[in-house]
Amino acid sequence: MKYKNTLFDRNIGVWSEDFQDRLQQVEIGIAGVGGAAHSAIDILLRNGVKRFRLADPDSFEIHNLQRQILATRKDLGRNKAEAVRDYILSVVPDAEVRVYNEGLNDENLGPFLEGLDYVIEALDISVLQLKRDLHRQARIRNVPSMTSPIVGCGAGLLVFFPVGMSFDEYFDFQHRGRLTTDRLTSKVPDYFQPNFFSRMQQGTVPTTCDGAYLTGVLTAGVIKRLIWGKPVAGAPTIHQIDLLDDQFYTQTHRDLGITPLYPYDVGTYLKLEGHSPTGSVKYRLARHLLEEAWLQNEVKTGQTVIEASSGNTGVALAMFAQKLGMRAEIYVPPDVDALLVERIESYGGITHTYTETPMELAGILQRRVQEENCYWPNQHTNPEALHSYDRLWQEMHSQFREASLSSVDYFFAALGTGGTLMSVGSAMRQHCHAQVVGVESDWDDPIPGVRNSDHQHFGAIDLFDRTLPDQIIRITLTEAKEHVEALREQGIIATASTGACLAAAQKLKEEDETVVILSADGFLEDTR
Repeated sequence: MKYKNTLFDRNIGVWSEDFQDRLQQVEIGIAGVGGAAHSAIDILLRNGVKRFRLADPDSFEIHNLQRQILATRKDLGRNKAEAVRDYILSVVPDAEVRVYNEGLNDENLGPFLEGLDYVIEALDISVLQLKRDLHRQARIRNVPSMTSPIVGCGAGLLVFFPVGMSFDEYFDFQHRGRLTTDRLTSKVPDYFQPNFFSRMQQGTVPTTCDGAYLTGVLTAGVIKRLIWGKPVAGAPTIHQIDLLDDQFYTQTHRDLGITPLYPYDVGTYLKLEGHSPTGSVKYRLARHLLEEAWLQNEVKTGQTVIEASSGNTGVALAMFAQKLGMRAEIYVPPDVDALLVERIESYGGITHTYTETPMELAGILQRRVQEENCYWPNQHTNPEALHSYDRLWQEMHSQFREASLSSVDYFFAALGTGGTLMSVGSAMRQHCHAQVVGVESDWDDPIPGVRNSDHQHFGAIDLFDRTLPDQIIRITLTEAKEHVEALREQGIIATASTGACLAAAQKLKEEDETVVILSADGFLEDTR
């Protein structure tokens, strides 16, 4: 059947009529109707997007004509959002355009974002707090946000999803406190002049109309991929295109640590995962598994996430499920700590106490997937679980450089599911030539949450490779607690699993050797 909308029927054949109709239902917000947004608006409009919200308090000035594609001399002195609205309506008269000519502020930011499908942030660097607030509020409302800086004759693009790295995390405001240009580009073009950075320091960012056009190519292209259901890499990946420099590529900034590497004692360093948002390294696992599922369209708002967990994974899954408008139901063992159950429920999660064997429980979860369309990440067998810790290793590697650690002799991690030991341990061995040591719990004086590798159910964890550790050391709860108390004397709140690793390190470490310990969590006293 021939497509009936003659304005867009030339698009049919490039994509389907159904996709063309979906484009016309999407609503996109543009915060800052300047050079970085004009070409995106024009491309999206001529592709079939008909619903826009435009926010900008500024008026067109003569210097805007250099790169703001939709600006003309007759628009000088006019509010940018109003002028762009008139342009949109001149092309597509039945387009729906809401204008915020006063710009965005604390009062109207929420209404501006509510119900949007995507938001393009093109605000000036002078309103940094507003930029941060917009991305933060978009994340809360499950609206993907993106920013596309013009880089000379090219452009970069960063996409921030409701799950995954946030705007504040990417620019590391916690430590830097400001937006830095090294995060805005993967590569500085060779043709940049010597005065480029001096002008930037003075508050003027040199740009061209070439870059302004390419921001639209990148931004509109990514939005169409998302509508289509194709995967798009979010931050810390930056997409960059520069035809003058003959570049079109993506790059992931890898030095974006969010938990500290703490020098505990001479030659002993702790990677304090208790500083993560949910107080555990399992934050990374839950974040990665749900982010990947969301990007691959395997989960959606309103769906239920189910998982078996002794606690920390369940807490993190409940938090991320809530962010996505989903609900988490976590199956916990009878002896789970009551405070972990309370935290799961604080994120809107539900807990079910199980007494079944691992195989029986897996059957229950599988039936729920089939009969109720639940999503089961299956942390013990999902190959993506190992990739959850890729960024953890990259953080540590960067922190090693900052601490001038040229070599590491040992890496210690307690045996939980074995995921962190597998992922980080193999990287430590390869890049630092470190010996990898697994720390297990003693049978007679067990450490809550730390497994014994001889346990009958440990082999059910399909991702664990028993040949990876150079050795496994068995530690008692009594030994672990001694080190937990020593940690507290230094103001470090960590659980018995960290104490166990310190006890193991004490048995192996020589005076001149360097060890790194994964402190997996720091929220509860004796649980993982």
